[in-house]
Amino acid sequence: MGSRFRIWVFTALVVAIGLAGLWVFTPRVAAPGLEQVAATLRSGTLQFETGTRLLSRQVRDVAAVAARDPALVKAPGDMAIAAETAVQSAAALLELEMGRAPLVGFAHDRTVSLRVGERKLPAADPLVQQLLGSDAAPRHVRIEQAIYAVAVIHTDRGITVAFGLPIDPRWTGRLQAATGADLTFIGAKPVSTLSDADAATVVAAARAGGEVVDAGRVGPIPAAAGLPAFPLLLLKAPAFRARALSLAGIDGPVAVLSAPVRPAVEPVALFQQGLLAALLVVALVGFGLGLAREPTVPSHVPRELAAAADRISRGDFETRVPRMSGTFGTLASALSRASESARLARIGQGATLSAPVPAPAQFPPPAASLREQLMPAPTLDVPLHAVPPDENTDARPPGEFIGASGLAPPATPTPTPLDGRLAGSPLAAAAVQAAQAARAGHPRTTMPIGADGRAPPVVGHATPSSSHATPPPSVEDHEATWRPVYDEFLRVRTEHGEAVDGVTWERFRAKLRKNRELLVQKYACRTVRFQVYVKDGKAALRATPVR
Repeated sequence: MGSRFRIWVFTALVVAIGLAGLWVFTPRVAAPGLEQVAATLRSGTLQFETGTRLLSRQVRDVAAVAARDPALVKAPGDMAIAAETAVQSAAALLELEMGRAPLVGFAHDRTVSLRVGERKLPAADPLVQQLLGSDAAPRHVRIEQAIYAVAVIHTDRGITVAFGLPIDPRWTGRLQAATGADLTFIGAKPVSTLSDADAATVVAAARAGGEVVDAGRVGPIPAAAGLPAFPLLLLKAPAFRARALSLAGIDGPVAVLSAPVRPAVEPVALFQQGLLAALLVVALVGFGLGLAREPTVPSHVPRELAAAADRISRGDFETRVPRMSGTFGTLASALSRASESARLARIGQGATLSAPVPAPAQFPPPAASLREQLMPAPTLDVPLHAVPPDENTDARPPGEFIGASGLAPPATPTPTPLDGRLAGSPLAAAAVQAAQAARAGHPRTTMPIGADGRAPPVVGHATPSSSHATPPPSVEDHEATWRPVYDEFLRVRTEHGEAVDGVTWERFRAKLRKNRELLVQKYACRTVRFQVYVKDGKAALRATPVR
């Protein structure tokens, strides 16, 4: 579960970083495209203003040339026909195509005439009064669905000439080809390079107010042909950026210049969809890896590994485990280390039991367990156990078998024949030490036996009330003390049905002398006292060092 959680956390972190990058870089990626849209609007506006300014100048030049035409002044007949002739001559002179619906007007004294294409307007028409009846004529007028650029020239002879040309609807196509912007003329039926729905959208946005406005919203964008489309994220992109255009003399906007935003944000949409697709793949892979089952040890263990494990379990630590890889390699390495550790432990145990024991003064404390160091006690024909010097066996009440050192006699003393034991102080020291360790692990179950049920008195034993140290007894004193112990030992053996043949005083004394020397050297005591007691129905000896 831990590895699964880590995989999911790492996957979530990668997805979060990707989404953060999407949020940070989307405006940066979209900024150049939106700037290009703004540049398209600026270019289209400049193109429209340049075209209308040029048309107004051409119209003014034609009207000025026609007003100075001598034929217009000397015409004896109809002045309206003379004015139209003068306008046509001026347009031809300036190489200006008048088109099919030019505006031509003339006024002199009370004579007023205005014709738009083939239609002649009456003198009471508001447009006639606006153009020919005012000294400040507008530069542009709206006639039905057409917008005209007009020029009115007043001469010093009292003649007024009016001339105008409509803005060609074909401007929309030329302006789009030149700048990439769409031009929509506002009217009852808009003239535009856009579809009717898009034209209505940009006109409505332009009339709502503002110089540059957003119109509509960019719809879903597919990453490629045939793929599903997805909406743009983290960016409120309009369908069009639009700008209202106005002309002098006409209230309100006369046209709307717009630039589509979709081409500019398509790279942004591709960037978003590609990144989201990659993050989706990462999320699915991470989720799948997290759900995948964690590797487990197959139930089929190789035969060589199973055989090696079986031999090691039976105590054959010399077995060599075969080398393997993967999970079985881990198990094989563990078995090899366990087998080697057990083998070294066995070697160390054998060396401890078989190596010669150093001199008693340099003999280190036992490091192995008490039971591993258990050895036969150094007695004549029965266990002989040494009690530490600080243990006062005489003052111990019956039933209390643990002294100040926490030692106790061995559980099952094993008598060793006298002839079968090895001589030498190192082995004796090891035996005494093992007996002491065994005594610490097993409480005593018997008490010393004397004539009255208590331990016999020991000559030379120091008492707590002594005011000075008692000098160490001589060899003869020891032997005098041991004689009652020898008699008691024979009596107890006889009472319990044990043989006393071969247990001579000389051999008993020699054994006690050897053990005394060993214990005096080991415990640095003055002397050693020996006591007879019954252990498991047999006579045994206890050696107690005396300070």
